[in-house]
Amino acid sequence: MTRVLALTALDVEAARLARYLRLRRVPGHAWGHYRRGPIEVVAIGLGGLRLEERAGRCPRPTLVVSAGTCVALDPALAPGDLVVPEVVIAPGVDIPVEVVAQIPPTIQPTPTPPPVFDPYENTSFLANYLASNISPSGQPMFCDLQILDSIDNALYVQIFAWVYCRIFAVVDEQLVPGMVISAPYSIDVFWSPDAPGWQVSGFGMADPRYGLSPGAQQLLLEAPYDEVAGEQRLLQQARQALLGE
Repeated sequence: MTRVLALTALDVEAARLARYLRLRRVPGHAWGHYRRGPIEVVAIGLGGLRLEERAGRCPRPTLVVSAGTCVALDPALAPGDLVVPEVVIAPGVDIPVEVVAQIPPTIQPTPTPPPVFDPYENTSFLANYLASNISPSGQPMFCDLQILDSIDNALYVQIFAWVYCRIFAVVDEQLVPGMVISAPYSIDVFWSPDAPGWQVSGFGMADPRYGLSPGAQQLLLEAPYDEVAGEQRLLQQARQALLGE
């Protein structure tokens, strides 16, 4: 049996490919993972950051396909073109690729470019999304963001930000602060014509040394996040939302 493993960067790319191939989601995984028979689709993160962790759980494939949005490889490429590699470069070895079949490219109309996603104008949108999805207990959480840098890849944007979040509870009509998170995060947003505008596809804490762009690292050195001011902004949000002040 020929087993095919298709790898994508973003969960939304995996979901759309799985829908086209009529694959079922693999339960128990928070990321995009779909399977039906010998065909499997896995989202491995931007730049393949989660390749070993996620693809390593799949049965050994016969063929590996890298699929998704490749908008900056070559201006001569059209949507649907197939790129067949000659060599796969792995640590310490170059693996020749046997071309099994030459598949003619699928000609599709050029999509309309998405509107520009400005992280600074969408700080509230990002903060509200994180507040709704970070809280481990479902308690009211409020987040404040300092945008550090962003990488625009047309259909998706990778955002680097310092995220300051705190849980609040109301006891005897008084605000009681709870758990706090203060750390750099990487946030991925994508554009899909099937979705109502830009959507968050994933987020997570970023290592300040290796998980941030050079621009984000430089800004952190020059203007570190002010936690005192951030705490005051969160208190104001919590009073309005929980106490109606």
